[in-house]
Amino acid sequence: MPDVDLLEAPVVAKPDATPAPTPTAQPTPTADKGTQVAATGAVLSPVAKGDVTKAPVTSDPAKGKAETDGGDADDLDFEDEAEGDAKPQASWPEDWREKLAGTDDKWLKELKRFTSPETFAKSQRSLRQKLSSGEYKRAAMPENATEDEKAEWRKENQIPDKPEDYGIPEVKGHEWSDVDKTIAQDFLADLHAAGTPKPIADQALKWYAKFQQRQIEGRSELDRQNVAAREDALRAEWGPGDYRPHVTLAREMFQDENFMPAGLREALADARTSQGARLIHNPDFVRFLAQQGLERRGTAGLISGEQGARMTGRADEIRRIMREDYDRYVREDLGAELIQITEKTSGGGRSR
Repeated sequence: MPDVDLLEAPVVAKPDATPAPTPTAQPTPTADKGTQVAATGAVLSPVAKGDVTKAPVTSDPAKGKAETDGGDADDLDFEDEAEGDAKPQASWPEDWREKLAGTDDKWLKELKRFTSPETFAKSQRSLRQKLSSGEYKRAAMPENATEDEKAEWRKENQIPDKPEDYGIPEVKGHEWSDVDKTIAQDFLADLHAAGTPKPIADQALKWYAKFQQRQIEGRSELDRQNVAAREDALRAEWGPGDYRPHVTLAREMFQDENFMPAGLREALADARTSQGARLIHNPDFVRFLAQQGLERRGTAGLISGEQGARMTGRADEIRRIMREDYDRYVREDLGAELIQITEKTSGGGRSR
């Protein structure tokens, strides 16, 4: 039986069916049974007997050779050129850094960190955006800056144009005295000269206010302790019955303008020792005032208003008995009692 090439078997059209397109090349047998030649002259790959795999067919001998060699026509266009070797034509001169830097060697050194003008431009744009957004801030004012550059730098760093523009922050529980405000203004002038941002200046003044509050609280506690210590010392010295009269006398002397001028009294009232204790809480200061009162008023100075009224009433009663019932006056020795009351209310005698 002759060899039959199943791959190139002619197509038989079925009756009443649309005719199949005419093949561009029809194979014809040659003397070499293992080789077929198309009508166009294209060389076909040898087909072994009984092999039903279709061999590639092409009308282009060169192309057919490439396909039978296992190559890809698309790959052949680039096989001799490595990927990425193609270089775009430069649009900037090689010495673009030198042209930008001019004679500034320092600037040229910085420009050499960039591989191209494009990367340099992107870096500058990114830096500008971060400066504008406040993410980056210039730490120091530029050298030889113009007034406009100084104003821009201060604005970037939240520094007011003038020290008084800082303002004094409100602090809960603290009232800024005139002395505090003067200190704060001097302090803010130095902060402004050092280029201090407003948030930092505000925080510094708030710390000062809180420090003042702690100082006041500490002095209040110290005053409380010293008042208690003074009372304990003077009660032990004067006794429970005479403590209050002596303290009252000392207070009256402190407020007596004939003894204590107003200016001196105000100065002494606010005076504190080197340890922070108020002068008027010192037991020695109260003793001094009480002694001055006794020297000027005698023991009568120790008689309070209520006590003096009682003594005056008793003296009047004794005088009435003397007029109306002299025998009783003598029998009860009321004369001696009247003398004692008179001495006390008239200022005679001394404190013990």
